[in-house]
Amino acid sequence: MSLLNPQTAYIYTKFPDFSFWGRRRDAVQSKTLLTQLNMLKKTGRYDAFKLKWNPVYDDPPSIWPVPKHLFWDSDVAKWIEGTCYFLATDMDGSNNDEIKKAVDELVEMIRNAQQDDGYLNIHFTVVDPKGRWKNLRDLHELYNAGHLIEAALAHHHCYKNDQLLAPILKYVDLLCKSFGPGEQQIHGYPGHPEIELALLRLYRLTKNENYLQLARFFIDERGNPDSDGTGRHYYDIEKAARGEKQHEWPSYVPVSNPYRYMQAHLPITKQPTIEGHSVRAMYLLTGVADLSVLEQTSRTKYIEALHRLWSNMVKKKMYMTGGIGAIPAWEGFGQDYYLPQGDDEGADGGGCYAETCAAIGVVMLAERLLRLELKGEYADIMELCLYNAVLTGMSHDGAAFTYVNQLASSDSNLSKRSEWFEVSCCPPNVSRLLGSIGGYLWAVEETGAALAINVHIYTAASLKISTVDGEVDITQTTKLPYGDGSVVVSVCSPERVAITLRLRIPGWATSWEVCRYIHIV
Repeated sequence: MSLLNPQTAYIYTKFPDFSFWGRRRDAVQSKTLLTQLNMLKKTGRYDAFKLKWNPVYDDPPSIWPVPKHLFWDSDVAKWIEGTCYFLATDMDGSNNDEIKKAVDELVEMIRNAQQDDGYLNIHFTVVDPKGRWKNLRDLHELYNAGHLIEAALAHHHCYKNDQLLAPILKYVDLLCKSFGPGEQQIHGYPGHPEIELALLRLYRLTKNENYLQLARFFIDERGNPDSDGTGRHYYDIEKAARGEKQHEWPSYVPVSNPYRYMQAHLPITKQPTIEGHSVRAMYLLTGVADLSVLEQTSRTKYIEALHRLWSNMVKKKMYMTGGIGAIPAWEGFGQDYYLPQGDDEGADGGGCYAETCAAIGVVMLAERLLRLELKGEYADIMELCLYNAVLTGMSHDGAAFTYVNQLASSDSNLSKRSEWFEVSCCPPNVSRLLGSIGGYLWAVEETGAALAINVHIYTAASLKISTVDGEVDITQTTKLPYGDGSVVVSVCSPERVAITLRLRIPGWATSWEVCRYIHIV
């Protein structure tokens, strides 16, 4: 079983000029990164870590209680992360001087913005210092922290230094002290999952058991109906502490069983169906899958939950494109088989939200499931989402993006792309996925002098792996997704390295044939 995440393994994949995914990456490299950098600067995000007052901080929330600027930390972090994936494979690109200068400036600003105890968050440092960790349900502190962790990991991998990783480790150490099951610790967990999978990636790098324990706590404590020993849910406890009335809910939360929205209505291992906000669900389950790889003693309960929720989603709550999330009101799942095509179709104003980030989340989860179980159905869904639910999220030139991906455009809600959004999670999310796409095509399992290559996605690309006995080169030559469907996979390796090549047979293939040719030089 490979323990490498795509965000680490991508570095071993190269794309020829004619490659489909290589051309998509080129669009990001040549246009998207600079376009998004300019939007970060134009909207105030770029300078936000200088901790100076911005007029937007006075604006009332578009949707109570979430301030308009609440996600700025994560927008910056995702841009850094995605940019580092491209820099790591092309440090001498034509646009890279400006991009590298921006990365350096942002890292320095983040370092200077860190509080003495390690805390790092724009809103709760500048706007609401007394609100730290008072509303985990809605205010995304830990979500932002998760993306900062992932940015630090990408930066460390690219630059081979700890300039960003060091302050993030200090922040995570503070989180480990502050959250957990102890009497003096906060028993809460994030309303928007993300930090779980980030912590598990960080654990793989550092081997710090505290990071593994915190990720496990956030996953296992979620949905606990008796957080304080008096039969109260944690979100009810913090809600009462804020002085909010029990019937007060944000408009985006379904009043009927509201904690479904953030997958906190039941512990994850007891949830019978996939519910709530679709991005949160995908990020949570990706973290659960990562934990399953590491937790040999308790992995069965996690895998059973993953099977159950994945099956419910794919068979009953997924669009033909691989998009998920039918309900605009809470950006997420509806009842089984309720899959309207647009806002003007179906009951209660229709639906088909199908957020770009949700499709990216499906790709992430499918890849993790493939590492747990080598089943072609997971790669089928990953491929479906990549071509049909993710690529629609970015224009051909890489300068415009979608947040919502309706299948039917309506007069009241036209399907169109935009430069940016008030909550702009999707644009940099597309960049970071395309930056690491090489890690999703295939996985490498190494046992001594033997290698197994699991080929998930067929496209023109090459993989180079160094072993103690020399380099192994795997090359796919194909015109897919165009052409006649033929793929030539070439393997060049030292004689002492045993190679097992595992080829996915796509579920959409009506026929297939494997022809083996051996060419000895």
